[in-house]
Amino acid sequence: MRSSGRAVNNVATLVSVLDQRSDVVPHRSNLALDNRRPRVPPVAVTALGFLTGVVLIPLLLRWLLLARTVFGSHGNDFLGPARRRLVWTAPVVLLLQPLPYLVLAVIAIAGLALRGRLPFAWLWLMIGFGLYAVLMGALILSRLVGRKRKARRAAHP
Repeated sequence: MRSSGRAVNNVATLVSVLDQRSDVVPHRSNLALDNRRPRVPPVAVTALGFLTGVVLIPLLLRWLLLARTVFGSHGNDFLGPARRRLVWTAPVVLLLQPLPYLVLAVIAIAGLALRGRLPFAWLWLMIGFGLYAVLMGALILSRLVGRKRKARRAAHP
């Protein structure tokens, strides 16, 4: 009896010591935030998101150009008279291409990660993806501005 009393007393002392040292055992109020700590370094997950952007952003741009071609008016030697549209191909472009679904998945993952319903590493993945999208957007805009400047210089020598 006496040894069990000491064991209970020692366990109570150990628990009180561990409660005071937050570096050994996290406090109960911090346990909810413990799930959000990334297991992989954020830099690695951001790099993975950047590489995902390297693969998906050019595919997205090609799909957008394809949709523009389908819904735009055309006139050429082999397409017939001007103002001809390729709207009959719209179901193929919009429904059978995987990119619209991937775009919706990326938006859903970003929304869930921002709300905290997915692990914190998903947010870093989306940050890397977004960084690549911003980089590609800046490169495309700089090329468009450069072409317009070049066209103005050629028009007004």
